[in-house]
Parts: sequence; C-alpha cells; structure tokens
Amino acid sequence: MQERDFLQKLHTTEGTRRNNYIIELLHSFEWKNHLCLVLEPMSVDLRETIKQCGKNIGLHLPAIKVFAKQLFLALRRLKQMSILHADIKPDNIVVNSLDDPKYLKLCDFGTAMLQKDAEITPLLVSRFYRAPEISTSLSLSPSQTSNDDSRTSHKLVLGLPYNEAIDMWSVGCTLAELCTGKILFPGRLLAGICSRLFDASLIDCGCGCECIG
Repeated sequence: MQERDFLQKLHTTEGTRRNNYIIELLHSFEWKNHLCLVLEPMSVDLRETIKQCGKNIGLHLPAIKVFAKQLFLALRRLKQMSILHADIKPDNIVVNSLDDPKYLKLCDFGTAMLQKDAEITPLLVSRFYRAPEISTSLSLSPSQTSNDDSRTSHKLVLGLPYNEAIDMWSVGCTLAELCTGKILFPGRLLAGICSRLFDASLIDCGCGCECIG
C-alpha cells in the first residue's frame, strides 16, 4: 500500500507525468487480499539492456548521457517530495524498448520511505549500490552466537546520518555500470566491498603521495 501511495504522490503535480521519469501507476485493485498495481507498459529492465547490448563493454556514450539526465530528473522529483527510493539499481529501472531504447523509468518503490522515517536496516539498498554511510554491521550480545538472530541488531559502519544522497550514490554506481558493462563495487561480503570503496577513494594527485579523494 505504501508503494501505491508513493507513486500517486510522485505524479500528483500536473505536468510531471512525462518528464519525471518515474513509473506511472495506472490502476490498483485487491485480489485475494493482495494489493495489485497496474503500471504503465515498458519493455525490459536496465540489467537486461546491459546484458543484451553492452555486457562487459558498456553502452554507447550518447545513450548513457540520455539515461543519466533522465535518472537525475527522477532524483530531483524524489527530493522534491522528500522520498528515498532506497533500492536504485539496474533491475529497478525499466526502458521503453530493447531495440531502440529512448527513455527509462524508475520503478519498484517497495522499500521506499519518507526521509523523516528513514531507519537502519540491512535491506536498505542492494549491497553493490549501497552508499558507505548506510553500510551495516551485525552487533551481537556477549552471550549470542553468530547463528542466533534473536538479539541481532544492525549498526551503521560509519555512524553517519543519511538522506537522498544514498540514491545519488546508487545512480552513480548504475551509470558506471552502463559505461563498463560491469558492476562497479562487486563483492559477496561487506568487508570486500568496503575494501573496494577505500581503494577507489585513493587518487594520484601527482605529488608522489596518495590522497583521499
């Protein structure tokens, strides 16, 4: 129900339907105690587009520029409404056509939330597209084993507050994937991903030392 409410809210202002690049809710109904959403028809998700048109090499730069602008417009609309998508990735972005992709739409607001209601959760953003400030670690009580989930809590690794910038990070990772055809920060465990993030933050400033970017 929350996803339906967010989609309705994002399309309330007249004139935003065509240019906010967020999937449009056409209708909703209940069937056997399940809420069903009818969305505007699109072709495939961006993950499949990369797989079919740019696996390991990326898409053509003109297409990336168009998609980047559209994603930034979608982010602008989210910020205007104080909504965090909290799970932006190629799987949750759909394009109009695989043969002639001209525009995309951001979809799947199942984990979205208002910024004022943001909470720490291990399910916040898929790990490859998760901003450093929302990476979480497990906190166990002294008497608890790693297999006991009853008293497990999750803490932010950096302990920083977060806002709509987490969606910007996810979009950045997605655009990098469009350029290369590969996931920017792959890894099965948090430690491996954090290591890649740290390596990426080390830049050569030309003075013979490594500076944090």
